[in-house]
Amino acid sequence: KLKQHYAAAFYLEHSIADEKTKLAKLQAKQAKAKDRSKVIYKQITDKEGEIKKYSVAVAKLNNLIAMLLTDSNISAQQLSEAEFEFRRGRHLAVNLSDGERMAIAFAYFLLTLEDSDNNLSDTLVFVDDPISSLDSNHVYAVFALISSRLHGRCKQLFLSTHNYEFLNLLKNIALNRQRGFENYCAGYFLSRKFDDQGEPFAELVEMP
Repeated sequence: KLKQHYAAAFYLEHSIADEKTKLAKLQAKQAKAKDRSKVIYKQITDKEGEIKKYSVAVAKLNNLIAMLLTDSNISAQQLSEAEFEFRRGRHLAVNLSDGERMAIAFAYFLLTLEDSDNNLSDTLVFVDDPISSLDSNHVYAVFALISSRLHGRCKQLFLSTHNYEFLNLLKNIALNRQRGFENYCAGYFLSRKFDDQGEPFAELVEMP
């Protein structure tokens, strides 16, 4: 009884009931803070992943630009997580030629194909005359990129061109010299004709 008396006296004197209530509130706050900490940590991890992704993307883009524009000092420089600009040396690249614009656009196109969530083997890709504004020195670079990064990797690949030299390169990977076009390839050219009234028209004709 004496022990219980002093225990009860201590309990009342030090307001143990109130302290227990305070402790329960603090424990609830602590649990809430831990949950919030997990959310913040995930946000930080996701953001760091995005930053790394864009940094890698810019590096890949510069590698492709270097392959396509070997005689140029144009590069992409990252400004923020999702923004970059093109520079010629240390200065902002202005007055880009049509060929430079074409090469940069093609490099970016390849990069978005490879870095997209879509599986490339399930993707239909159409590339419309990627060398229309490039000189002959760059034709082989574009062809090499198409051969290594797109040919045989897409579900279906369509290529169109006005350039005869580029066409011959494409035919080298699509033709079997004995049998003609491989089973998985087909070739067509645009034939321009006139009807009976003299009106011009065009049609796709199977390539011999």
